This record gives sequence, C-alpha cells and structure tokens, in this order.
Amino acid sequence: MKKAIGLFLLTINILLMSCANANQIKKGDMLFKITFAQGFSNDTLSLCLNSCRIVYNRILSSDNTSDGITDLQISVFKKNDSFSAKIFQGKEISCQADIRETIKIEIVLNGSSQSFTIDTKQGAYLSIEKNGNDLSLRQTKEQVLYD
Repeated sequence: MKKAIGLFLLTINILLMSCANANQIKKGDMLFKITFAQGFSNDTLSLCLNSCRIVYNRILSSDNTSDGITDLQISVFKKNDSFSAKIFQGKEISCQADIRETIKIEIVLNGSSQSFTIDTKQGAYLSIEKNGNDLSLRQTKEQVLYD
C-alpha cells in the first residue's frame, strides 16, 4: 500500500512539474535583454518596442544600489510572429507587433523622447545608461556583468 501511495504521489508530482514547464518560455527563444544601468536618479521612463508599450512612467534609480544598476530589466522573447516582454520580477506583456531582426526602441525619459534601432544579430544584451540628459545604448553578444 505504501508503494502504491508513493507511486501515486510521484506521478502527480511529475504531472505538475510538466504542466509548469509547458508555460515557460525557453531560453533559446530570447531575442534580447535590456538592462537599465548607471546614471539614473529618480528618473521617469516609458518604453516602447516596435510601437508596443512595455513600460509606462516607471521611476528608475541606480544611485543607491550595490551594483549601480536599476531594478528594470526586460527580456524579450519571440512568440510565433509576435513577441513577449518579461519584466524582471514583474509582469509579462504580449505584443502583436511584428518582430524582425531590426527593432525600434522608443524611450521617453523625463518627458524627452529618444529612439534607438538595433539589429538583433549584433548581440542579445543591451545596456542603456544615462549621462546627464542623454541616453546611450551598448549592445553586446555576451551578458555584461556589473560590480
């Protein structure tokens, strides 16, 4: 009887784990990841990818963190002909916008608009930093480590 109960519990556990994994996005489907790094101090930021709003009026600060980066990191995943953006420790946003190798990133920072166009073949890791009122984007093929 104990073996039957143990086998039953093991079967239920395997079923639950496979259901949880079915909804997860595979790491290989990640198109790119955006990290908002240094230079932000109580700045208000909104972000669109290919005209799809991902972040709206979020306050960013990197001054008081141990690694010098903000808490805003966005991973973008391909989903059929569209994409999904997963905000670190936050929600997932699905967009029906067309996703190609070239992506337009539109940012409004403290009321001023700036845009970048990236080619995903040039690297999947994007770091956006603030210097004065200007933003700069760095794109790499390897994930950047921050101290």
